[in-house]
Amino acid sequence: NRILKQDQVNSSTATVSLAQRMGLVEAPPAPLSSQDWEEVEKRGRDRRQRECPICMEELATGAQVLLSCSHTFHRQCLVAYERFSKAHMCPLCRHEHYESRETTAGTEALIEECVLCLQRVFRGHQARKRVGKMLRDRYPSRRRAYCEDKLKHLADRYLRVVEHEGEQVDKFLLQMDLSMEQSRLLMMSRLDWEEARRKDKERNEGVCPICMDPLAHDAAE
Repeated sequence: NRILKQDQVNSSTATVSLAQRMGLVEAPPAPLSSQDWEEVEKRGRDRRQRECPICMEELATGAQVLLSCSHTFHRQCLVAYERFSKAHMCPLCRHEHYESRETTAGTEALIEECVLCLQRVFRGHQARKRVGKMLRDRYPSRRRAYCEDKLKHLADRYLRVVEHEGEQVDKFLLQMDLSMEQSRLLMMSRLDWEEARRKDKERNEGVCPICMDPLAHDAAE
């Protein structure tokens, strides 16, 4: 079944068999006109369909196909359904001999739902602000509780910022301590070697305690 592009109309005429011309078998319906497709799209949008009835995923996640019965599916889902069922009928209403056309109705329905959700959240926020101000003006005790809550929130936020910055300062100081410790160990190792050389010269040992051979201090240095 050929899938029409968006805003495209099927201009080809369906082939009619002899039995269909004689009225023995129902003939296929005539191709939909532009006005017919507008009515189909209107009925499809009125459903506010967001999910593909086959895979139950959001229609906006893939290419969408609108059938002449006004049902919308993922293009790949409909192709797979027709291939495995070997039937050319709508998976929902079983309408046969349907036409199909690309559409973005699922994406538009999702965008509309997101916009409505944002509007609900914003209007609820504004309503809570107005009602809260009205209650605080009418009941002084609520104003006191509101101010205490706001001050507590600001204080907690300030403490979190100070703790975060304090952790960063602690990490920086720890790195400095490690660097200083490494430098100190390096300097101490040099001082230890100088001290060892000084004590060796003070002892003035001329014989190796192991092999009892004479020591050459100039060569060892």
